Amino acid sequence: MYCSDKQSEKDCLSIDVYNQKTDDFSVPDGSPDCKWSKPIASPSSVEGKFCGGIAGVICPESYFCKYDGKYPDASGVCLKR
Repeated sequence: MYCSDKQSEKDCLSIDVYNQKTDDFSVPDGSPDCKWSKPIASPSSVEGKFCGGIAGVICPESYFCKYDGKYPDASGVCLKR
């Protein structure tokens, strides 16, 4: 959920809300929880495309991800702002 809000690699890799060893969201472990992936390149083909999910796929600038749920690895579709 937090990964797709970040629009740069540095911001994405700064997300640490989960401890992988203890499987716990209350104590970060110092390791990034998001993987950086570049925004989808062609804005003309972006509307309605997959975003979010466990990989934290982000939409390009001027689009946002409309999630289908409120759980940490929810997915959605990109919509124009």
